[in-house]
Amino acid sequence: MNPVTSFARLINPPTEGMAERNRPAIILSYAVMPLAGSLASFMIVVLACWAAICLVVGRLAWRPFGAAAPIVWSHVVLFSVLALADIVNIAPGTAALDIGLRLFFLMPVVAVHRVAISSTGDVLEAVFRGAAIGGILAPVLGLASILLSGSYRAEGLAGNAGPFSILCLLTAGLALLGLRAKKDMLWNAAALLGAFGAALAVVMTGMRGAWPALPIVLAIVVWVRWRDLPDVWARVEKRHRVWAIGAALLLTLVGAVLGAEYIGYRTQKLIEDVQALFLSSDANSSVGLRAEMYRAGIAALLERPLLGWGESGVWPALEPRLGAAFADGFSYSHLHNMILTVGVQAGVLGILALIAVLITPVWCAYRQRNRAEGRARLAFALILVCAYAIPGLTNIMFFHDILDGVWALSIWTLAGTMMADPEAPDERGGG
Repeated sequence: MNPVTSFARLINPPTEGMAERNRPAIILSYAVMPLAGSLASFMIVVLACWAAICLVVGRLAWRPFGAAAPIVWSHVVLFSVLALADIVNIAPGTAALDIGLRLFFLMPVVAVHRVAISSTGDVLEAVFRGAAIGGILAPVLGLASILLSGSYRAEGLAGNAGPFSILCLLTAGLALLGLRAKKDMLWNAAALLGAFGAALAVVMTGMRGAWPALPIVLAIVVWVRWRDLPDVWARVEKRHRVWAIGAALLLTLVGAVLGAEYIGYRTQKLIEDVQALFLSSDANSSVGLRAEMYRAGIAALLERPLLGWGESGVWPALEPRLGAAFADGFSYSHLHNMILTVGVQAGVLGILALIAVLITPVWCAYRQRNRAEGRARLAFALILVCAYAIPGLTNIMFFHDILDGVWALSIWTLAGTMMADPEAPDERGGG
């Protein structure tokens, strides 16, 4: 190949080569998702920026969003409403900083075009394999964070049990989605181990708000893969089945022992907090503080119902309305309920935009359920929304660099598969 041709291929590489490189990039992205902390969000920013550069220089072609349009544009609307609330309510310099931190919600607009050059099956297979790897390592990282920090709650490199629990929820579901009858048995074993490891890490975070989402996430996978389960077992050689059963029983025992300790302790704390709240409305406990924030947040929302107070105005809006439980002057970056947080920040318009962001991935995936990998994609969308929204009712969901980055990555992955080979039917009868 002469130098001119080599340079031309470097500037404008064939689409097939770019699609092949998508696979390792996706595997790595979903493997580090629960492990790398803010490094994962930095990596996601780099991927989005590279996709934007490729679009500008012509390495990638801009495609119509097609079936994914509601997903992409709902994120643009949420970003716009949040930005408008900041511009209206906050000083220009602070508003610009707050708006800049929300750019994650615009990343799918450009990054989907990179995913769309790969086939849906290749993309989802890479997602599931990456999640399996991350899930296997998640409890190891969680245990290391417990030993190093002296805390009893696993935080990983996220630095906070809340984000770590959400990432592990998502990882558990995606890893288990990799379980398939026609797949190499080694990867099926990795899928099971990854799901178990990530689920165990969720329990180790001690996040009570995330625990109810775990059986829901796993049930979604069973619903999608139930046809594969008998065939997966049938492919296990008879001489290996005893070992498989023994390993499953051992892992179940380990999970039950560790889980019982965490669940018992955190449940007892919940009972004590609720009892304290009934004795005093100013109880300084996790439940008491949430109740106080919810009361103050609703009052602040009702005072400015249309566009709220802006991101940096959320806590100043609450402070005059808070009781003795907050007398020491400490504050939170969110109100431990995502709907209320967005409501105080951007009013009813913000709440409607948030609801659209949560609904459109599932709605669009449902409409595409009879296309290639349709049921697996629908399960991905359901798992993503459940992993974020259920914990988000009592804790954080968005407005954290790792969570916003992983959400953006997952959204552009889902949307990109809807733009790729959209007319291909699901030959397996549903993914």
